[in-house]
Amino acid sequence: MGGENLKTIQYSGAGWSSQIGQTYGLDGDWPHFEVADFTRVIDYDAKWSREDYTRRQGSLSDLRRVPMPDTHVTSILAAGTRGT
Repeated sequence: MGGENLKTIQYSGAGWSSQIGQTYGLDGDWPHFEVADFTRVIDYDAKWSREDYTRRQGSLSDLRRVPMPDTHVTSILAAGTRGT
């Protein structure tokens, strides 16, 4: 497949993410957020990755909370950095 010469990779998609363990009844699914415009780029030579996506309300609307606005999320991870 040529993976030994791979320097960067990028992939995109859409779907949803869940807050596991936050179900509000035994007959319902876990609340989830819609994930749109997801893109992940990984640069193996430079040792970093970047993830961008838009998070939307999803199935939380029936919990009688204030609607969540669309939120753009960017996560960057680079060699030599530490998360908290």
